[in-house]
Amino acid sequence: MLLTDATIFSSTGQRLELGEYRRLLSGPYLPDDYGIMNESLAVHLLKYYDFFTRYRELFEGKLKPFENVDEICASASAEPEANKIWISLLDSKKAFLMNLVNYVGINELDWRKPLNKPKKLVNIDLIIPFELVPFDEPCFYFISADGQLKPEKMPVDIKHNGYNIRVPYLHYWSSILIIPKREEE
Repeated sequence: MLLTDATIFSSTGQRLELGEYRRLLSGPYLPDDYGIMNESLAVHLLKYYDFFTRYRELFEGKLKPFENVDEICASASAEPEANKIWISLLDSKKAFLMNLVNYVGINELDWRKPLNKPKKLVNIDLIIPFELVPFDEPCFYFISADGQLKPEKMPVDIKHNGYNIRVPYLHYWSSILIIPKREEE
């Protein structure tokens, strides 16, 4: 469920999944109750909705297509793909939001079958090409629906081909907020 929500929200979509009395809806058109959500899932889903609400303006941006996603990260994909990190970029004109959704450790993406949890990743090095960021002096911030609601400034190394940053963790869904330096002040 968390992976599905991460995928839908990162694609600028929304969905109905919660019924009355903490029941989860299921089925192709949500006709049946799935069951009562456990406390852990309820807390985690609340974080996702808080994250989406806090950064809603960014999620209303346009998905920006880009090529050569493997230059950003060796295990990346431009589309959801088994055993990869799906990277998407939303452009809201004021800022960019780079979403990372973790499919590493998931061998098959079939929405009709239960999926394993993705493998938790730490210290992921990304090289964001200069041409992908339209700001002269960008600032990078780490945020995550999995526990980092408040933006945390990220150190950046300038490489010959782009901005090198390190993502502290990726459980299901983390993001990089990219803003111009003047916006930061």
